[in-house]
Amino acid sequence: MRDSIERQVAEPTEEDLLRQLAEVDDLLSHASLTSAQRAIHTQRRKALYLQLHPDGKRFSEDTARRTGRHRRTVEMDAQRGEMIPADVLQILSGSDLGRGQSLNAIMRMLPDQQRVLCDHIRAGRSIEARQIVSNAMFHKVVELPGNCTKEVRRQLMRLEAGWKAASDDARQRFLARLDKRGDIRKCGLKLEKI
Repeated sequence: MRDSIERQVAEPTEEDLLRQLAEVDDLLSHASLTSAQRAIHTQRRKALYLQLHPDGKRFSEDTARRTGRHRRTVEMDAQRGEMIPADVLQILSGSDLGRGQSLNAIMRMLPDQQRVLCDHIRAGRSIEARQIVSNAMFHKVVELPGNCTKEVRRQLMRLEAGWKAASDDARQRFLARLDKRGDIRKCGLKLEKI
């Protein structure tokens, strides 16, 4: 009996998910939301939607129809919600940097840079925060080896997620496979350094 109670608590029913989805849709329908707030709610909606529709198809169209927003706006909000952590978006939503162009620049930053930006905002150093965002607007390339673009950054995030989800044995086998193919040497690394 305890297992069934725990499953009921851990796994929301389809009815619960639909109710939560309707609540998020109601929030997203408000015109007074900042871009950062829309990104937070859109990311939440996407998580709920994927629980109901694991293939994720038609998310943008469904969200646009239910919230009265344009599909492109929904896609941009979803991308911002994916590239900027929710806690960072929450801090940005209370500042003048929680708007479109600033968020687009913040998406280009590495997570550590985003956290430094938040530290400046929390400390009331708005001039420094604006300068960080201004600098990011003109840097089209994320500062990672190989002049990474946004797409490469997304790929890197997927690789990191897969790495975190893998067991130690799977990680060792993966590194051995890369070493055997010569991929590690191509990057100028030695397996011992990893």
